[in-house]
Amino acid sequence: MPSSGGSGESLRTLRYLLVRHGPTLTVDGSYGPATQGAVTAFQSPAALRADGVVDARTWRRLLA
Repeated sequence: MPSSGGSGESLRTLRYLLVRHGPTLTVDGSYGPATQGAVTAFQSPAALRADGVVDARTWRRLLA
């Protein structure tokens, strides 16, 4: 699962899904401060723990 400092295809997918939900991000494979901020901003109004960790619940909400 993506986490701070990670990289790869799952992170490109994560960033793509985040962009679908509003944040402006470059779709690349880097989980840095911008991605973590976008994840936290997505989690809070989605009634998820806003910790920047992309767990199974966060993935499900992003894919909905």
